[in-house]
Amino acid sequence: MSVLIDLGAYLKEVEAFARLAGSFVDKTSSMHLSDVVRELTHHIDAAQPQFAWSTRAAVKFNPSIKFDAPGKTHQPTYFLLSFKCEFNRPSRVAKRCAVWILSNSAVHVEIHRAETAAFKMHFDYKNPKQWGPQMHFQVHEEGVVFPVPRIPSGAFLPTDCADLMLSELHPEEWERLQHKSTADVSVLREGQELRTMSYLMDIAKKWEDKQYTRFNMLQRYTSSVVALPTSRGRLAKPGW
Repeated sequence: MSVLIDLGAYLKEVEAFARLAGSFVDKTSSMHLSDVVRELTHHIDAAQPQFAWSTRAAVKFNPSIKFDAPGKTHQPTYFLLSFKCEFNRPSRVAKRCAVWILSNSAVHVEIHRAETAAFKMHFDYKNPKQWGPQMHFQVHEEGVVFPVPRIPSGAFLPTDCADLMLSELHPEEWERLQHKSTADVSVLREGQELRTMSYLMDIAKKWEDKQYTRFNMLQRYTSSVVALPTSRGRLAKPGW
């Protein structure tokens, strides 16, 4: 269920996202975005046996009024993003290493609009104590009580979830910016594509079992992916 990830390679994605999304972050949160990059860099360099990479404060993104349909506007709406990802150093690996075990990840998103209760949700990479798809989206139980449904999601790392939310709330502006920032987009896109294909191939293999419907299998899906590809397309391996 846990998976190996090359954090040296992923750090490049985090840095690329911070450069790309900087103008979409509220001025009061600009330091919080910088903290995200700095904290991951620090943890990789410190190489403790395990660590939790998390936001000290939620990152607030700029409001949008054009996110529903062409020509349609709403009251200014913005989102906050926070997360906690837990990593362990593989056993029998030198203290300083690039490849770590991702044991758990939860990205929390709150959507805010004036005079409306915040809509809260999260993206999980499930741990052994959870049911549902390995990577799933879920409405926060606070206020709605129910812990279901858990919807399969390709996004589970913080940068991917933030990319998804910017695509939702700032569809035109976020797309325009990407046309001007091809180098950073390339870094993000390659990492997303390699991760997505790893899980899609794993799911396709599990679909060969004819005992369950495909949607039922997705809802009980536990990954067999041992290691995610790096930006060079090779699998992350302890000892690199």
